[in-house]
Amino acid sequence: MLKRKGLLFACCRAALLTGVMCVIAAAFLGIGELYMRSADGEQTIVLDQSYFTDSAGSGFRVESMSKHAVNFIIDKAELLNNDTLFFNNNDKNITGNQWGSTLYHLEDERMESLLENEYILQTAVSPGQNVMIYSYIGKDKQMGVSLYDAANGEKLRELGNDNSWNFMPQNRYYGVVDEHRYIVMAGADLWLLNLPDNQFQYIATLPLQVSKAPAYNISDPLLAFDDDYFPEMLVADNTLYVQLPTMDKNRLSMLVSVELTSDSEPDIIRGEINDFTVLPGNNLLISGKFNGVDGLYLAEGLQASPKLLKEGTYSNLTANPLRNAISFATRANDGRIRLMAARLDNGKLTEEMTVYGDPGYVRMLQWRADGQSLVCIAEELTGSIIYQFRFSN
Repeated sequence: MLKRKGLLFACCRAALLTGVMCVIAAAFLGIGELYMRSADGEQTIVLDQSYFTDSAGSGFRVESMSKHAVNFIIDKAELLNNDTLFFNNNDKNITGNQWGSTLYHLEDERMESLLENEYILQTAVSPGQNVMIYSYIGKDKQMGVSLYDAANGEKLRELGNDNSWNFMPQNRYYGVVDEHRYIVMAGADLWLLNLPDNQFQYIATLPLQVSKAPAYNISDPLLAFDDDYFPEMLVADNTLYVQLPTMDKNRLSMLVSVELTSDSEPDIIRGEINDFTVLPGNNLLISGKFNGVDGLYLAEGLQASPKLLKEGTYSNLTANPLRNAISFATRANDGRIRLMAARLDNGKLTEEMTVYGDPGYVRMLQWRADGQSLVCIAEELTGSIIYQFRFSN
């Protein structure tokens, strides 16, 4: 009788422990995360491929994931080709200074201070992710522009203090063609900066009036650099693409393409454009509203009318040419944000899948240079989360 009671007690205890483990497993992305974050400020969770079931058997699915939470807000993030993530922060626990930037090593999830006493205003990375240009405000509240070499992990040179820049307004924006050529947008004018001779070549004047940030004021230098004013610039195959807001009261925006090697007039797409990315063959993936319909659109160059791929609201578009894949964030019917991925085959979405549900407010979504992993930065009330999703095949 005692043996039978002992066996019964052991079985009940095992069942209870199993139930507790299930509750913990179900909640480890919720209450458990909040506890761990408050305990030490950082945590990393790795999930195996059994967590993902959306596209099992398709050959295009997430096979593993890591999730690294920090107790500060990540801003101005850029992926670099040396398997690092560059971002702006004002967390004194990392840099020891109020202003600075950090490198996050994707492989071992290690952070290191990079630039101290420089508040990053804008960043732009070359198509190969090997060189970055960034503008900043230093400790003396003076503006500067510098280059960062990802391959060698060092600042290449300071650009913004050169006297030849005096003919330009201070509110400038930047893009990267390659390690020797950089785009400078000053007002409505586009210039090509050639290094190392530091020569400027006029490209074009944008055809429409664009929104202008307040004038630079040294007493409050950040006032002139509201994120809403920053144009989005991408370069592909010697073509510059610029997304700009306009003064239109209906909040229309325009997407302009400029050939860098010819004198042809800029091409323009007008609409309520939320985001865009460049696909192989200079095709464009665009999210926004055209002809009254919100959706995801495909445009074969800016001279063609965008073709609706799927209705809905989309953001954070990113392309993976190595795998003929795209990824984006969308808002589901329940109001939560979802990370999605799909293949783009003959102008149609195929193998569409949910990568992750409810990651938080998505700040950045981008494929790593190897084409195997998707990196996401999302924001929560208690800080930011760095996600890495590794895809199979």
